[in-house]
Amino acid sequence: MSQAAIKKEDLLWRMRSGDAGEARLLSELLSIHPITAQLLIQRGVSAASAPSFLNPSIDLLHDPFLFQEMEQAVSRIVRAIERNEKILIYGDYDVDGLTGTALLVETFRLLGCPVADYIPDRFKEGYGLHLPVLKNVSDGGTTLVITVDCGTTAHAEIREAASLGIDIIVVDHHQLEGDPPPAAAFLNPSAPQGQPYPFSGLSSVGVAFKLAEALFRNFGLSSLRLYPLLDLVALGTIADVAPRVGENRFFVKEGLSVLREGRRPGLAGLFRVAGEDPAAATERTLCYSVIPRLNAAGRLYHANEAVALLTAGSGEEALPRAERLEQYNRERRQIEAAMWEEANREISGLAGGDRLPLFVLASERWHPGVVGIIASRIVERYRRPAVVIALSPEGIGRGSGRSIEGIDLHRSVLACRTLLEKFGGHAGAIGLTIRKDRVDLFREALMNQLSEVPSVREAEALRIDAEIDLAEVTFDLIRVLEPLAPFGPAHPEPVFLTRNLSPLSLRREPDRRVRFKVRNKKGWTFDVVASNRLEVRWDDFVEAETVDLAFTPDGGRWQGEERIFLKLKGIRRAGGVLLPPVVDLC
Repeated sequence: MSQAAIKKEDLLWRMRSGDAGEARLLSELLSIHPITAQLLIQRGVSAASAPSFLNPSIDLLHDPFLFQEMEQAVSRIVRAIERNEKILIYGDYDVDGLTGTALLVETFRLLGCPVADYIPDRFKEGYGLHLPVLKNVSDGGTTLVITVDCGTTAHAEIREAASLGIDIIVVDHHQLEGDPPPAAAFLNPSAPQGQPYPFSGLSSVGVAFKLAEALFRNFGLSSLRLYPLLDLVALGTIADVAPRVGENRFFVKEGLSVLREGRRPGLAGLFRVAGEDPAAATERTLCYSVIPRLNAAGRLYHANEAVALLTAGSGEEALPRAERLEQYNRERRQIEAAMWEEANREISGLAGGDRLPLFVLASERWHPGVVGIIASRIVERYRRPAVVIALSPEGIGRGSGRSIEGIDLHRSVLACRTLLEKFGGHAGAIGLTIRKDRVDLFREALMNQLSEVPSVREAEALRIDAEIDLAEVTFDLIRVLEPLAPFGPAHPEPVFLTRNLSPLSLRREPDRRVRFKVRNKKGWTFDVVASNRLEVRWDDFVEAETVDLAFTPDGGRWQGEERIFLKLKGIRRAGGVLLPPVVDLC
């Protein structure tokens, strides 16, 4: 490994803050396990909100009409339905946009109103609303377009659409830059205009569900009829890495329950080609098996295939589409492997790589549909924000950026936007278009922005919830942690620390994950699993040398029996310093 490369033991490991007295009181008040109470307190969950946090129900959902312009949106849609106007759902090509598009298509079906859908071509058109498309659908008689996961920054396109006789309703969650778009209605939980919606963490499919709720209420229909659509909401929420708090806890937990029932032919087809059982589906299953296959169509070809799969009415219609997505995903893996290898070589060769606040990488050999995956892998491995750019022969770069919790990448890139052709996104993920001759200037400007952020080093730190002995890692502990799910941004999986372990028997599995064993001085031995993203450089940890391990315990079937394994979160040579808590670092 190059001296410039970043080693996991170089990163800060810090204990999470939390009042032990409050945790004891919460444990007694709710009759919950002390560890559960401790983790809730460490994540800022109060005694009043803890019951609904642990058992998210439909009561968590806010009134959809708390969106400032929901009345306008519903009124315009009702008018369109009554007048038999042509309606188009215009989505984005990532899973949040695809599931939101499919959800609204099915919502209108339930209302007896057929609609068309459109997903732009990632390579020929790119992200967002496009005037040629609007002109084309206007010529075909469309008078209402509902965007999903785009439109917040499309001021010019929305004004032009109005001149063509098309009203636009924007359903989005990307951050607003300046004034809201001149749409017939603007539904965005992160937009600060007027009285903001109570929960800003919705993904676009979540906003689409709120619109569906409002429409059903308007027509006097029970929103319980929308329950079968929650599988789509869970998929989009998980795929877009939305925070696992507030309404999203209900959407993910209940959506997974719906998904396990196997009602949707398209998802049943995807599970079949992936060799997975939908009845046993978890967030892990979706992240590793379903979401990559759904994304593969838009990453390499056209995302229309994914929407058609999600809205397929039968297994006969769905299975051939699922098989095509499986082939696309195999191609994507090959492209990703080559790009990942090259990106790592470039990072290893950077001067001062272990001190850089972020990485901005660009190459003419990279595929624009895969740059987001590479950015995510860089973030997971190196704990740094990353922007990865694919350069075209014409000198235009299309890039994706990903960040770490605590660093608002959107805000930092916004300060550099004069160097960009196009830009949009939110705190954790951005997309951009840039000229090749400006990449170096952009890298320098963004470095300067993040160098001025005092919390960068802290944001990179690995948060430890508790220090435990391997003897405490039992199925009982795993059961204690289960009520805290779903986990994700703003509510990460619990991370435990065990010191002075001997690492043994490194091997790489067919699924590209790394497995090895650890043993303590008393002879307790556990399997450790690292994802293909969180790679282990075994040269850094010679067998029989003692290490400190940060992990999340999990259980599953392995070689025909139920076993406990440790999901690797961090590894370092034994004896590293565990820093004390810092207030408000959850």
